[in-house]
Amino acid sequence: MKAEEKASKFYNSDGWSHHDDGNTLDANKWEDLRDCSKNYIADCRKG
Repeated sequence: MKAEEKASKFYNSDGWSHHDDGNTLDANKWEDLRDCSKNYIADCRKG
């Protein structure tokens, strides 16, 4: 399976689903969610 297919499968299934902690699976896997980085992450998400 190509990388594009793997990414598509991930995001079309569970990647954007929200979990009990309020974060998406994508965020839990790939973002630094420590308290010290919350402002930075929030600013990045503003676009």
